[in-house]
Parts: sequence; structure tokens; C-alpha cells
Amino acid sequence: MSRPAVLVGLDAERASLKANHFTAAKVCGNAGRLPFPDGAFDLVTANMVVEHLEDPDSQFREIRRVLSDGGRFVFHTPNAEGYFVRLRRLVPARLAVRLAWILERRKEDDVFPVHYRANTANALGRVSSASGFEIEKLDLIRAEAILFMVPPLFLPELLWIRALGSERLARFRPNLIAVLRAATPAATSP
Repeated sequence: MSRPAVLVGLDAERASLKANHFTAAKVCGNAGRLPFPDGAFDLVTANMVVEHLEDPDSQFREIRRVLSDGGRFVFHTPNAEGYFVRLRRLVPARLAVRLAWILERRKEDDVFPVHYRANTANALGRVSSASGFEIEKLDLIRAEAILFMVPPLFLPELLWIRALGSERLARFRPNLIAVLRAATPAATSP
């Protein structure tokens, strides 16, 4: 496997770009209008970003545009059918900010609006197909317990995480990891 010629970090927030991207090239921008030429990359990754996309159809098309044919888009995001997102949707925004601090020590300026529009296997299949991707791999995975700071809820959460190992309950796993392959023109033509 060859080393990348260029490794680029992109973030919409300048402060986050400086603090969280360990790349030589740092670009402030967003997934709706990427400042790169067509086919510029063989790989695009996103960690905990897809849940924040307001218009995943157009944003996935834009990511596809900057990928070479056969290039891959690999991402990790919360599963909207997972228990954590279901609970999160019940929590008012102000309380969510406080809980992010209590559970993860995340400051208010590190908590962003969430939309969960491409965060289920079905939604991802639709968005991927519409934007020129083929799903190469999709895994729903369990996560570590996060409620250790709330002892009465910690044990039930551990038991639930164990139960999620069952294939019958797999769709409720809290995380989704996907590998999308940019379809080649031959694969998309009739």
C-alpha cells in the first residue's frame, strides 16, 4: 500500500481545524462546496460528521465529485435507530449541551446541531445510490458504555450493550461505520 501524496484536513470551524486536524494541509470549508478539483482524492474520511449534514444528498454528491472513480468514502457516525440517538432526541438542546459536558467533557462550542438524515442503513442506501456511491461495507457496531457517571443507569446500559451482540437487535447498535465506493461511469451507465 502506498503512502498518500497529500493528506488534507477539512473543517467548517477554524478553531476545530487547528485543534483537531493533524495534517500539514488544513482547509476551512464545508461538505456542500468542497474547494478541491474533481477527482482530487482517492479517499475521504469523516468521523462523527454525517449526523451534522443538513442536506446529505447534495453533500454526498460533492464528496463523490472530489473522489476519483473507485475512490472510497469511509465514515463513522451515530446510527439513528440506535438507542443513544433515540434517547438524545428526547433531550432538549440546552440539556444536551450540559450532558455533553458531564459525560464527555465537551464544551458548549464543541456541540453542534444534529440532523440524522443519512444515519440508518436504509437512508444511507438511498443517499449513496442517488449520489454516485455503492455501499461496499456497512457495519452497525456496539459502543462502550457512556453512562458510567450515572451509576443507576450504568448497569442497565452494560446489559443492553451485551444484548446488542445479538443479530436480532443489531439495528439498535449505536454506531454505523460505512465504506462507500465511488461508482465508475461504466458501473452507472445502462
